[in-house]
Amino acid sequence: SVPSVPSVPSVPSVPSVPNGGPYRILTVDAINEVVASTVPTSHHQNHKFLFELARKVKRLELLRGSKLSPSDLKDIFQTWANRAQPHFRPGSTVDGYEEQFMEAYAGVKKPSVTNLALELYAKLGSLPVPAAVILVQDPKLKELTILCAALAEKSKPEAFFLACRTVQAAFKLASHKDAAQWMKLLVARNILKVEAAGSPQTMRATRYTFVGPK
Repeated sequence: SVPSVPSVPSVPSVPSVPNGGPYRILTVDAINEVVASTVPTSHHQNHKFLFELARKVKRLELLRGSKLSPSDLKDIFQTWANRAQPHFRPGSTVDGYEEQFMEAYAGVKKPSVTNLALELYAKLGSLPVPAAVILVQDPKLKELTILCAALAEKSKPEAFFLACRTVQAAFKLASHKDAAQWMKLLVARNILKVEAAGSPQTMRATRYTFVGPK
């Protein structure tokens, strides 16, 4: 069963963040966050980390709601190159690595979205409130509905995924099984539709689409 939480009359409507909010401006902090954890610590790691950097750039674009400009991409790569240069392969060039990065960026199919749900949850009060919140009474389930709507919007045109352990962490639930019950309830209320069931065997979280009402 869904953990008991006090009911409230309604969730107040809040305006959406115009133009993607702070993520629309590529700040030094945003660049550092993207580059963090993608800097090699030894030789022969550059190709792998450049691909991961490209995935993180795609995640940033999801948060912004728009593509980065060529100059933004250049700034991100140059920050990475400045830090990675001690581990460049002998005979390699910055231009060569930049070409690798741009090829990886063009070829990324799945952005690095590991923390997208938690990042969206952190700014929950600024997210649009979908009409579907009327289908649940508990305030925390209303918040989960808002979060799922935002994830669905950011993941278009593909289904979004949301791991039960992520729900557990965000809402501070006692068990991921409680989180699974919450997600099942949203499916039962026709707020979500399961597109592909996850399992421990596949190591994939369940994929959903946001149904409504619109």
